[in-house]
Amino acid sequence: MKLFQELKNYTKYKKNASYVFSSTQNKGKPVHRSTIHRRIKKAIKGLKFNASAHSMRKLYAHSIFDETHDLKKVQESLNHRNLTTTLAYLDIDPAEIMLQIRNEV
Repeated sequence: MKLFQELKNYTKYKKNASYVFSSTQNKGKPVHRSTIHRRIKKAIKGLKFNASAHSMRKLYAHSIFDETHDLKKVQESLNHRNLTTTLAYLDIDPAEIMLQIRNEV
């Protein structure tokens, strides 16, 4: 969670917060995803777990949801067009959400 907090602080004060990792070669452009993938693999080399940019994105989604319990906020943070995509990231069954909504009413 320390990495998550560091990234959160980093983007909070960053002038162009559109990208967490901006390219040093192409100012204002994001780092290519293959570069991020390579850097993550290098960073975790020798550790007893596997990680990827995608697994970190899912962790980020779970962190936002655990903190806010707001699916819309998670959807916006991940820039998903469809809520069903966000639900898939969170491993939440849409039918389960509908059941919870019905029980709250």
